[in-house]
Amino acid sequence: MLEKMIGNPVANWTFGILITLALSSLAAAGMNTLLVARLLLLLAVMVVAAVLFATEQGRKISLTSRGAILLTVTIACIGIERWEASNQPAPVKQDRPRIPKPPLILAMPPEQLFTIRRPVLLKEQGLLVDYIRFPVGGFAGFTRDNDQDDVMLGIPTVTLKNLSDNPMRLTWALNIKGEGLVVSLPGNGRGRWERQLNRNDFMSNRPDGLRWWLLSPADLAEGKNARGWLGFVVPRENERLRSMILSGDFDDRFRVTLKISDGLSGHQTELALPFGNKPVPNEPLRKQIREMSQN
Repeated sequence: MLEKMIGNPVANWTFGILITLALSSLAAAGMNTLLVARLLLLLAVMVVAAVLFATEQGRKISLTSRGAILLTVTIACIGIERWEASNQPAPVKQDRPRIPKPPLILAMPPEQLFTIRRPVLLKEQGLLVDYIRFPVGGFAGFTRDNDQDDVMLGIPTVTLKNLSDNPMRLTWALNIKGEGLVVSLPGNGRGRWERQLNRNDFMSNRPDGLRWWLLSPADLAEGKNARGWLGFVVPRENERLRSMILSGDFDDRFRVTLKISDGLSGHQTELALPFGNKPVPNEPLRKQIREMSQN
């Protein structure tokens, strides 16, 4: 049968077209147009099927032989297509440059000018607190990649002053309860891999020596105070709390308290947030400054 096909001009044309289309598909695949290559292979199968079943020369071949020829050609074309597909170059991934969210230190609200502050005295401890508001959520600023960075809560502009006759060693933690969530975040600023704020936070560890975060524990001698921002790093395994903080879902559905403990005297105080009297504008001072600037 093979000798008859070789000597038959119709069969020669058929195989010539088949080889041409198959080679064309290889060339098209090399030009990264796999769709064109597949269409050429499909056309090759259709040409063979048309010659075998729609021409007089094809009908002279037995039906079994025609089916075997068509099946062989189809399998060969599928094999060529699979080889071409597997050798396609991987698409070039063009990621947009991501702009990371700034560290929490840049998200903190600025201190208001011309304000009068009213500290709150904790008489039992002899501790003056000025002043504690609701925490702000964001990134710690440990890295420049938000996916690898730690999420944290921060409370800006806090002053703790020892008014007692004894030294204090204060520690504090932020307790969060609500919606089935119960968690306590220590105020030591420690995050993943035992990193700590003020030590390797690139926004705090600056050449000018600025230290933004007030970290637990803090030693206060009699009459001394400590001032800074309280920072609470969220554990990486607590994905629910981390996502809530970043999405802004951390609201008044949760009871948030600050627990302050004195390791020397044993006194403990739990303050509901927001705590303290909000600073009020000093209108006479503001008016005086405005008048001076106009003159």
